Amino acid sequence: MIRVHLSEEQEREEFDRRGWLHREQAVEPGLLDELEARLRVLERQPTGALPHGVPRSFTPVLNEVRLLNLVEGGAPFERLVDHASILPAVRALVPGPQRLTTSHSITRARGAGLPLHRLETARHWLQGGRPRCDHLTAIVWLSDVGPEDGPMVVFEGSHRSERAPACAPIDPSWPLPHHDPETVRFHREQAQGFPRTPWREVEGYRELHVRRGDVVLFSEALWHGAQAVVSERVRRSLYLSYSPYHCANWHGLVYSQELLARVSPARRLLLSGPFIGHRYDVWPTVGVPDLPEFPRLAESELGLREIAASADSTRERAAVTDAFADAERRFREDPRELAGCRGRLHVVAGDGGPWTIECGDGLRHLSGLHGGCDVRLELVPGDAARLLAHERDAVELFNQGRVRVEGELALAMRWLSFLLE
Repeated sequence: MIRVHLSEEQEREEFDRRGWLHREQAVEPGLLDELEARLRVLERQPTGALPHGVPRSFTPVLNEVRLLNLVEGGAPFERLVDHASILPAVRALVPGPQRLTTSHSITRARGAGLPLHRLETARHWLQGGRPRCDHLTAIVWLSDVGPEDGPMVVFEGSHRSERAPACAPIDPSWPLPHHDPETVRFHREQAQGFPRTPWREVEGYRELHVRRGDVVLFSEALWHGAQAVVSERVRRSLYLSYSPYHCANWHGLVYSQELLARVSPARRLLLSGPFIGHRYDVWPTVGVPDLPEFPRLAESELGLREIAASADSTRERAAVTDAFADAERRFREDPRELAGCRGRLHVVAGDGGPWTIECGDGLRHLSGLHGGCDVRLELVPGDAARLLAHERDAVELFNQGRVRVEGELALAMRWLSFLLE
């Protein structure tokens, strides 16, 4: 094992190369005793007696029990949120502001191991030559774990590769619980299509043998699992995962207002969120920390408006062009409909124009603006097509300020009446 101080460049390089770090005897014995005692109590409590927001899960495939959202389970667990053995690594490796996204326990006894897996959405990269990851998990070990006690397994370097280890998710050496046909079926299905290569023979395999009070930190992009427990000992461990501020909590769990009210400001920040980006003065925000990553943006001085998509402008052009062509046809058939109406109209409809329509000895329309005009109509993007499809009323749009008229209003209304027939 390697002893880690993340302020040293060499140790950052070790994390980038391996995908995990080991801090020996990092948690004080008194806190370990409190954590284990509280965890044992919670594991034995009836479901209805568990603290609110702390669900318990018995994993069907393994001889284990998990308690989720343990930060809600009592003061000892709260002390781990910003523990000195964990938080410096979180600050160094996870883009900030960071937040806690899960805290749970795993208690395992004799039986099959934990299949290989990694968090599919987790990423690991270099930024300015330094390793960064968006899902960093810290394991606090409450038991000694040797080769026969179901040690954690990692495949070093797999956090930087798209390829899975060249073995089945289930180690072929595991003793299968034949009393449980469903479990046996699950394991056999997991092994289908893979070579029966023992994990230990695959490149990158590493067992993490730890002592009570050690902390292991690893990237969730790293392929990991656990070997079978073949001893008569029970191993207990606690897991805390940290991510950037926009990542949601695991399992859809949320932190209670009671928890947020009683923890310190530093812990409250790690339990807040998730958040995404900026804040706007026109919308009240609750619980968003005052940090540079969450600046306030004033409302745009452009005011209320609609933004047209390319599909809107395509519809706009087609609708107006068809309407003008129909107007030309009707004028040729009966010029009296616009008797006495002479002049030039400019129509501007967002990304759908502009157009010019002229009336004199005949009626014609042109793409673009041509010369001066007697009447100018401006419409909010999308309204011209809706107006011509009789989905909107011209007077209603005018009263809403969505149609702007320059020139003689009566002449503008006559033009519109003709176009909308």
